[in-house]
Amino acid sequence: MSTTESPSNGNGIWCRYCGATPAANAVFRGHRGLFLAMQHRKAEGPFCRDCGLATYRSLTADSLWQGWWGPYSFVVNPGAMVVNLFHRAKVAALPPPDPGSPYQPMSPGKPLFRRWQFVGVLIPTRIPR
Repeated sequence: MSTTESPSNGNGIWCRYCGATPAANAVFRGHRGLFLAMQHRKAEGPFCRDCGLATYRSLTADSLWQGWWGPYSFVVNPGAMVVNLFHRAKVAALPPPDPGSPYQPMSPGKPLFRRWQFVGVLIPTRIPR
């Protein structure tokens, strides 16, 4: 290996947010249920592992807390969170981002079950029918 080459586990795809490689194409969704309307959120990649996990955790945590408050949200919100699991699996399987990216990768933060928004999983069980 010459001095100009660097050991890289890159795959030729770079993260949209920090510029690191390897990255994977993924789309994470969030949902806000409002009393008379719904708001859909979307973050498109490609993402490196750290930026993808941070985006997944942020949008899913918000959906856990804010996603249940509309009449159709009991169907739409769980669907968005299940789809996010498939995209999370793609970015979680990536190795750590290579050092030397143009920007610092996002901090993944706490896992979902350690965030206060996780209590939102109880909301569907407490709404009278």
